[in-house]
Amino acid sequence: YVAPPPCEPDLADARRLLATIGLVDTDGDGTLEQPGDGPARFALLTQAGNTALERGALFIRDSLIPIGIRVDVVPIAVGALVERITKGDYEAAYFRLLTTDSDPAMNLDYWLSSGSAHIWNPGQMTPATDWEGRVDQLMAEVASSSDQQRRHEAFTAVQTILHREKPVFVFAYPRVWIATSRRVARAQIAIRRPYVLWRPLAVQLSDASN
Repeated sequence: YVAPPPCEPDLADARRLLATIGLVDTDGDGTLEQPGDGPARFALLTQAGNTALERGALFIRDSLIPIGIRVDVVPIAVGALVERITKGDYEAAYFRLLTTDSDPAMNLDYWLSSGSAHIWNPGQMTPATDWEGRVDQLMAEVASSSDQQRRHEAFTAVQTILHREKPVFVFAYPRVWIATSRRVARAQIAIRRPYVLWRPLAVQLSDASN
């Protein structure tokens, strides 16, 4: 994992950046507008009935109000939400994706531009952008190379590209409680599922009599 550089909230800087694309508060009501196109407003889809996702979407809505962006949170059934996301039929969506393996090469459907779980620019025959094409090349190295150092370098480059281009945002990680038996010695908690046993070399069984 490559930690992105820290980014502190700066409302004034956010407004300056938005002004560079023509979004300004023309009438002083606190909402940004693009002259001739109306207020800066978009719909944020999320999963109806999932408390964590619904609360997270409301948090995003409330966080954007101070910079003048209006968000309409639209909870819909999970099946309809997944269909909208996979078809690219949305302005923004707040959802969670569960990885099936700690090795990114086992989740190529997400990383590759042609993948079925590639949620930005979905359904591509060829990469829609140059940077997506570069991610395809790097992930091919991750999946095919036997050199662990090279695999790590390639995936670090992938993460760097995603941090720069920002096709997706990670807003929050869940709080997780882990319990282990006293017979498990030196267990090291990981940041990904499974939180203990994905590092089997770090887990050693002590004498049962202890």
